[in-house]
Amino acid sequence: MSPMPIYRCQVAIPADTGIGRDAVINNWGFFSAQGSAAVLDDIDGPLKAFYDGWANYRGGLQDWKNSRLKLYDMSQPVPRAPVADVILPLSTAEQTTNLPGEVALCLSFQAARVSGLSQARRRGRIYLGPFATVANVSSTGRPDSTMRTAILANAQSFLTALAGTSTGWHVISQPTPQSPMTSAPVVGGWMDDAWDTQRRRGVSPLTRVPFGA
Repeated sequence: MSPMPIYRCQVAIPADTGIGRDAVINNWGFFSAQGSAAVLDDIDGPLKAFYDGWANYRGGLQDWKNSRLKLYDMSQPVPRAPVADVILPLSTAEQTTNLPGEVALCLSFQAARVSGLSQARRRGRIYLGPFATVANVSSTGRPDSTMRTAILANAQSFLTALAGTSTGWHVISQPTPQSPMTSAPVVGGWMDDAWDTQRRRGVSPLTRVPFGA
């Protein structure tokens, strides 16, 4: 725990529809004493490398190349304006056959265990996706093991890349709005071999077919 500045980074992956609410949002936490410009410089390359590291499994309904990175200084009062808002130019690699937008994979991560502190508040998660059908093993209905290996390897590379900078990948915790915000450095994580469902990522219906008299 430290009083140094804590930053939240929002990665927004827009949908091909161009509708804002259809964007996929991932929130990352960081910690640095060097200021927002240094944080942005430290994280934009590793974040791009992380997302592009499993690009062959990405669905084709998102506009990956126009993803945005918004950085927030969590020491500022709410409502917070972003201290940086830039394009995160992910590769255009994607597939043309898609799993439903609700299908996601949970990347979990945590800080080191400390006696007297709740470990539940020292864990975080990011729901990745949307994915293409190639990401699913049709015989088992589970995520492809090669893809999961690639995601975990790129998560490790992301953690290692930031270790050589002034910015740390952190878990942010604030149990209540009145509680002080704290953070702790990520030491590792995991991914289960089961899909998660993010219902808010589902598409709106285009038609309604009735039955009955």
